Amino acid sequence: MGRFHYLKILREPVYTKLCMVKDNERDEYFVEKSLMVNIDFQKRLFENEMAVHQKLDNRYIIKFIEQLGEHCFLMEYASYGNFQRVIDSDMDEKERLRLLLNALKGLEYLHALGYAHNDIKPSNILVTGEYRAKLSDFAFSGVIDTVSFNDIPSYFYLGTEFFRPPEEKTSYVNRLSNDIYAIGKVLYLLFSGLKKTSVLDLDSIANPNIGEIVRNCLNGSYFSVEPIIRALNVLS
Repeated sequence: MGRFHYLKILREPVYTKLCMVKDNERDEYFVEKSLMVNIDFQKRLFENEMAVHQKLDNRYIIKFIEQLGEHCFLMEYASYGNFQRVIDSDMDEKERLRLLLNALKGLEYLHALGYAHNDIKPSNILVTGEYRAKLSDFAFSGVIDTVSFNDIPSYFYLGTEFFRPPEEKTSYVNRLSNDIYAIGKVLYLLFSGLKKTSVLDLDSIANPNIGEIVRNCLNGSYFSVEPIIRALNVLS
């Protein structure tokens, strides 16, 4: 018997593949992430992800277990899935806030180490079986106020369109404001009950205090994660 028993693919491969595995040596379940294409820029993104992820050690960050090959690594398995499941669930406001605060504490830790995440979105916030939300996917992460990548292909943008500040569409600078804006969009989806659209209806957020926090995230009023955590703690 080999070390790993491959159980199921968690995400259909595009550039990378996520596969749930059982580590027979440890008798534990993990996720194996591997690069599926031989494209220079995708290799650089994957190598950047491993380099950043291996430096992180926090209860609100998905744990990097070990590197298995040049473009393959093992990480913690989050059995509940990603944050979109929370958004689509019937969880009450306080439970949603608690889970989001988990992720924000992970982001605060990442920022304290000097990195911006640059791709905050529901699919990059995972939830464990113990209902703890954790940040994942650090391919776009980089040292704050620097540019991590050069020779960038025309198809590449830093972050994901709906969660990217409009003014940053063609910028590749690792800014804290990228993450704070994206938090506002996640908050909006979490409490508006609406889907991704180009025009936001902030009045659809039933709790006006949460609506105000979303506005502040989107309009640049916050310069760090700390005041968002503080404001949400009051509500939770």
